[in-house]
Amino acid sequence: MKTHRYKQHGLSMIEVLVALAIFASTVVLALGSLQFQLERQYKIEHKHLAGHLSNNLASELQLQYRRWPIGPEQAKYQYAGKTWTVNYSPKTGQLLNWNSLTLEIYLDNTLLATQTVHQKFSADTQLADNAYQQIGYRHHKYGSDKP
Repeated sequence: MKTHRYKQHGLSMIEVLVALAIFASTVVLALGSLQFQLERQYKIEHKHLAGHLSNNLASELQLQYRRWPIGPEQAKYQYAGKTWTVNYSPKTGQLLNWNSLTLEIYLDNTLLATQTVHQKFSADTQLADNAYQQIGYRHHKYGSDKP
């Protein structure tokens, strides 16, 4: 009896298909993980920007660069190439001689930041608010008197 021995000179079709299946499943898992990380980075970036905007607006209110809202207001701001919606919710009379104002920062109807600012209410504050409403505010930006 004569037996023929064949020498194998490469990979069989089944081995190639198994290798391709393993490679494809690894790529799918890696891309899914990458997409998750990119979405997470996107959310963190927007929360970070919303926090900056909230801090800037709170500082402007405390330094009286902006008028203290009397009632609930909504405003839109352009910041970092995006349009942000800010809801102002003032509360008066909670503490003696103190007002509080809650800022809510939204991007695409998603709440990203909330901050509460407090202000001592006195006759001086009322006079400053009346002066702001009558003559307007001149913003001192970069040391100049330009509005």
